[in-house]
Amino acid sequence: MNGHLLSALILSLCSGVSENSVMEKFTHIVFDVILGLFIKIIGIAMVLSVLLQIASRNLNIAGILWTEEMGRLTFIWFCFLATAAAFEKGKHVSIDYFYMKMNKLFRTICDYLGLALILMFTMIIVVEGIRILEFVSIQHSPVMRLSFFWFYLSVPVGMGFILLFAILSFVKLILTTKNGGSIPASGDNPSSVDG
Repeated sequence: MNGHLLSALILSLCSGVSENSVMEKFTHIVFDVILGLFIKIIGIAMVLSVLLQIASRNLNIAGILWTEEMGRLTFIWFCFLATAAAFEKGKHVSIDYFYMKMNKLFRTICDYLGLALILMFTMIIVVEGIRILEFVSIQHSPVMRLSFFWFYLSVPVGMGFILLFAILSFVKLILTTKNGGSIPASGDNPSSVDG
């Protein structure tokens, strides 16, 4: 599906409503509300399991062996989901010295190229991450007897959120350049551009 067809499909679904406001509302619900809630819950669970592990070691309490595995599981999920949230907010590392020296045409080309590379990379990781789930699902963690499926599921889910936002950013970039709007400065994500 090419970019023009995708933007036409989105516009037809949202007729009568500004395409920027629909995407901004969707992005807010998915990334700020849903993803933010999961990150907070997983972060609290991670901190509590690590604190319980530290307390059990210092107090010589035997039998709380699951805390190490729970800490590892929550840490993995926290990292992948927080990476997606950071990507959505434009908080990833970027070097924009040369980008800012370019004219509008070259910035536009760089924006398209950068998002295209992110789309390809995240698609590969999501597909391969889903593939590997079949192989790791038969293995279980030693203490909690939890399938490694739940550990490895964080890869396609976290990268899937990045893929979703990259698609939204690509569509917004198409709409912005089509309408002659300004191109975002590096470090700003295309979803925050007023078109």
